[in-house]
Amino acid sequence: NISRGRDENGPILEITAAREASKSDLIIVRADPKRYEYTLHMASEDGLHLSMLERVRQHDLLAAINAGMYLQDNRKNTGYMRRGNHTNNPRIVANFGSFFVAGARKGGIPQPDLLEKSELGANPVARLAEYDLAIQNYRLISLGRGILWPESDSAYSISALGKDEKGNILFIACEYPLSAPDFSRVLLGLPIGNRLAMYLEGGSQAGLALREEKDGKPEFRVWRGRHSGLAGLNRPSEVPLPNVLGVRSKSPAPK
Repeated sequence: NISRGRDENGPILEITAAREASKSDLIIVRADPKRYEYTLHMASEDGLHLSMLERVRQHDLLAAINAGMYLQDNRKNTGYMRRGNHTNNPRIVANFGSFFVAGARKGGIPQPDLLEKSELGANPVARLAEYDLAIQNYRLISLGRGILWPESDSAYSISALGKDEKGNILFIACEYPLSAPDFSRVLLGLPIGNRLAMYLEGGSQAGLALREEKDGKPEFRVWRGRHSGLAGLNRPSEVPLPNVLGVRSKSPAPK
């Protein structure tokens, strides 16, 4: 558990690595939303298919994770996805039960937030329009801490978003293959206050890239796929992805 400084509200940026009895290797990144912002990078917008690590380096990110599963065109998210005026996929999928939103366009609403679909009300399009960034995917864990994925023997590496009891957003990656219900049970068993979780990706493409500072110099680590282990720069097996979600320090307010 690594905390990068604290204030009266707790850790500003907290990174947690855990090894459970199931031998599940997890990395969890939790950032204070007052100090950090979330970014969405899409090949459908900039034409680039880059790995999570390449996005971290190019956009000065602290961490990057899968933005979600994508269709066979290698560009479009399986659920709704938009940033600003660029819409990657306008379709709100009926059985995808969670949305990540950030960049609130008006005061008085949480920023960022992980929402259940039911929280969007009768007009979800209007509610999503209140944010600059919106991504839809499956729910793994409900707000009531219920496990929603059906039991299965299928096991694979998983990346996910979570929300803790204080409203902080969690980037979560588990290298070791687990079924989605077992992965959910591991999350609920950790002392991280997780309340809601969104599935992002599974298998060898799931993962997380992280930039750390050591002796004033950046170091990069990657968690990805089964038995991928830790990796440094220039890893040849880094998979290019069409959609990547990142977190970085907020730009200073203009004077």
